[in-house]
Amino acid sequence: MKRLVFILIVLFSTSLLAQNWTNVIATEVDVSTASGVVDIFANGYGLHVIYQESNALKYCRMDVEGNKYPGSPVTLESSSSVVWPSITGDANTIYVVYKKSGETSIKTKYSTDAGSTWYTLESSPTGSNADFIESVYSNDLLHVTWQVSSQVKYSNFDGSSWSTPYTVSSTENGSLPRIAAWNGNGEDKVYFYYKNSSSVSKWREYNVTNNSWGNIQTAFSVSNSTP
Repeated sequence: MKRLVFILIVLFSTSLLAQNWTNVIATEVDVSTASGVVDIFANGYGLHVIYQESNALKYCRMDVEGNKYPGSPVTLESSSSVVWPSITGDANTIYVVYKKSGETSIKTKYSTDAGSTWYTLESSPTGSNADFIESVYSNDLLHVTWQVSSQVKYSNFDGSSWSTPYTVSSTENGSLPRIAAWNGNGEDKVYFYYKNSSSVSKWREYNVTNNSWGNIQTAFSVSNSTP
C-alpha cells in the first residue's frame, strides 16, 4: 500500500477569528519508502515539500490540490544520510538547510526558479555538529537554529556570510529547538522555543534590528512530550 503526503489547507474568512478547513487532500507524493523528516513551505509558486527517502533528500513542488508539477520530485542529496532537513524561503527563493551524516557543518541549498535549478551555498555556520535543525527566512535574512550537544545554537545568513553562532540557551541545557519570525509594524524579531533538561519549555526573543537578546522565559511544563 502506498503512503502519500496529505495536506490541509486553511482558508481564512473575512470574519475576525473565523477560519474554515478544507477536507484532507491525498497528494501525488508517494512516500511509501520515506523515513525521517517531512517539511513544507508555501509561496506563490506552490507548495514545496522535502522528505527523506532511504539515504536521499528529495524535493517536490505541487499545487494546492496536491498535484505534482512536471520534473518533481528532485533528488537534492543522495550520497549519504541526511539529518534534520528544513525548508523555508520567501516569494522568490527557496532554502533547504540540513546536515549530512559524518559531516560537522550545516549545508544549504537554494533555488530561485521555483525548484527547477538548485545551487549550494559555499559558506556554512562553523563548528556545527548539528541535530534538530530548523530554519525561517524573514526580511532578507535566513535564520537557522539547531541543537549541538546540550545547547541550542543560532546563526543567520545575510546573503554573503553567516553570523557567529550564538548560544540561545545560554548556560542551561537546551534541546529540540523551534524557530519563528515576526517582521511588521516596525519590528523585526525572531523567536526561539526549546526544552531544557527539566522538561520545561523555554522561549527567547531576538531583536534583529537592535541585535539584542531578551531574557530566557519559561513557557510551560511539557513533561515527557517534545516541542
